[in-house]
Amino acid sequence: MNRNAQPNSNDPAAACPCDGTVMRKVDVEGVVVDRCPGCGGVWLDLGELAQLLGVEDAKTEIADLDPEAHTHAPASDTVRVCPRDGQRLTPVRVPQQAHIEYDLCTHCGGTFYDAGELRDLSRFTLAERVKSLLG
Repeated sequence: MNRNAQPNSNDPAAACPCDGTVMRKVDVEGVVVDRCPGCGGVWLDLGELAQLLGVEDAKTEIADLDPEAHTHAPASDTVRVCPRDGQRLTPVRVPQQAHIEYDLCTHCGGTFYDAGELRDLSRFTLAERVKSLLG
C-alpha cells in the first residue's frame, strides 16, 4: 500500500464528511482512495469499492487502510456532506450486515465508511452469505 500516493490533479483534496479534516490519498492495489487521518473514515468514489473487492490481495490492504480503532468517535447527530459535490449524504444499511451503515451521495455515487466499516464489509463471511441466502 502506498500511503503517500500522489493525488490526481483532477481530484482535489477532500474534507472528511465526519470531522472536516483534509483526507489523505492512499493507494490500495492501484485504487487511490481518500482516508481521514483524524477519524479513520474512508471515502470511495463511484466504482472504487467494486475495484477494491475485485482485487485478490486488497482484503489485506483494506485491513491496513481501515483499522478498527480510530482516534475519536464520529458525531452521530452531525449532517454529513459529500466531499466532492457538497450534497447531503444518505445513511444506508447493508442488508446482509446490519451493523454496517455507510453514507451515500445520491448525486455522485460516492460512499463514506466510518472507521472499521469498510474492513467489516470486505470480510463478509461464509456464514453471513449463507444466512442472507436463507433469509
